[in-house]
Amino acid sequence: MMTENPKLIALILAFEHKLASEGLDPKQRAFELPIQVLQHLGYKEPIPIGGGGPEILGRVKNIHATMFKPKDTAMGAIHAGCYVVRGIVSTLWVPQFFGTVSIDPLKFNDLTEQQKFWLVEDEGELGRYNSAFADVWDLAATFTPQSNYTSPKEDAVEYFRSSAFHLQAASASLASAYDSRGAIQSALLGTELALKAGLREKGVSESRLVRLGHRYDKICAELESFYDGFKSEAGVEALSILPDFISNRYKPDPPSRLVTGDIVMSAQFLAAEISRKVTKSAFLDNANPC
Repeated sequence: MMTENPKLIALILAFEHKLASEGLDPKQRAFELPIQVLQHLGYKEPIPIGGGGPEILGRVKNIHATMFKPKDTAMGAIHAGCYVVRGIVSTLWVPQFFGTVSIDPLKFNDLTEQQKFWLVEDEGELGRYNSAFADVWDLAATFTPQSNYTSPKEDAVEYFRSSAFHLQAASASLASAYDSRGAIQSALLGTELALKAGLREKGVSESRLVRLGHRYDKICAELESFYDGFKSEAGVEALSILPDFISNRYKPDPPSRLVTGDIVMSAQFLAAEISRKVTKSAFLDNANPC
């Protein structure tokens, strides 16, 4: 950028400020700014959205891209979660897609190439990663229609969507916050909402859900009456890891990063478990290894 024409840089900055003042977010500006800059420079031909176009188009895009972090202008995801190993947190996500696609779970994370290499070399850890990705995917399938998945009732969908919102917040806090206590509260609330979504799917009233409060034991007892085999061995273990929602608010000291990672991953797993019961499908069951 330093070797670019200062007048071109100034022009791009002027349009960046103009579009921002008009309320366009970074993703919208990344799309719209090159078009307006080239029109301002006198280009009359249609501006290609993808590759190709005049050389100046590439220069404008490259200069404009330096004004953002990659995440600022990246395409959004349907849902995001996390994978934690040895206290190292990686964000992973379900991409937006249309039609039939081939999904490689290892492409949708922020692991470094070296970390991916180590992951692939460890068969057990790779399986754990794939399971975490499947958990994120299966929860997303409750509020984004997909083939092979039965869509929940609309009342349940809203609970699942809220669950995803809180679990994303938990993952984001765990990945970047200095104090991870917020991640635990968000994870616990996300799990509770997903479990209650399972009850809402079966017609349990909202007033009844309110009376159940934050008591996982009571919520799960009711779920067992509707879903055979809900409390699997893995589910029981995950539940045992989750602290009490109320008392956790008042803990003076946060648990270690390793413990917090286990809590968030367990919450993510439980939300996915009830999702799989409701949608009668699972990412790992539908996967076709290449």
